[in-house]
Amino acid sequence: MRLDWRSVLFLLAVPLAAACQDPGACTLNVLPAVEGEVRDRVTNDYLATTPRGVVREGAFQDSLRVGGTTFENPPRVASLLGADQRTGRYVVPVEADTCPETPPAFK
Repeated sequence: MRLDWRSVLFLLAVPLAAACQDPGACTLNVLPAVEGEVRDRVTNDYLATTPRGVVREGAFQDSLRVGGTTFENPPRVASLLGADQRTGRYVVPVEADTCPETPPAFK
């Protein structure tokens, strides 16, 4: 059986249409479940180094990514994002390369 382009297009469109029957369920706007501001615990400044972290809930794990920076030159990391489009209660450990007396904090 040979498929023409119209059949292929229909076969691709049907699952997409079926997945978004509920208004508001399918948007082009992807939102993170976790968004946090990252600052130095002692100085309250944004971090000059890029922090690393993960969001965890049970077996689920997602790496944090930089969500925003300052307008300084060079820019500093202001916020981290993770767990897109997923609700839940997360444990969020974050660390950065800083002096031992000024560890980062995640708000």
